[in-house]
Amino acid sequence: MIGYLRPVVLVLVSAISLLLFGSVSQAAPAVQESCSDPFSDRNADAGFDGRICLTPGAEGELKVVVRGDCRWNYHFFWGKPPSKCRTSQARYSLTEPAGTKSNEDMSTMESVSGNVQASGKSFKCAEGSYKVELYYKIEMMGWSGNWSRQIEHQRTVDIKAAC
Repeated sequence: MIGYLRPVVLVLVSAISLLLFGSVSQAAPAVQESCSDPFSDRNADAGFDGRICLTPGAEGELKVVVRGDCRWNYHFFWGKPPSKCRTSQARYSLTEPAGTKSNEDMSTMESVSGNVQASGKSFKCAEGSYKVELYYKIEMMGWSGNWSRQIEHQRTVDIKAAC
């Protein structure tokens, strides 16, 4: 009988210890998203309100993402989203904390909501400050069904990442 109770008691003590003290595994902390300050770029016909972020990719990796909202100028007020918006071009240069520099094209996206984003390739996370030099071109479609307005801009930001 004692031989039978011993494993049961061991399992119960282990379960209670787990509930009281939590897991003892040493899992690596998740990489957190880090973003630039919000920015707003405008020309006479169109605008883009966005942020550049370093977002978690695969385990221990980051990727550059730019996302935001398209704005259309209807000559009597700003701010209405267009019927469609797309990132037609996006690329960046990334300088890592160790000084390594890379250039990448970004994936593009089309949206009917006015919210768009473009994302780059994943890279190994290193704690420190990253310099991101971004070029983007966004096109907008109105009720005519033509990609009639666009904004293109270059922007450079420094983003701190914690891994």
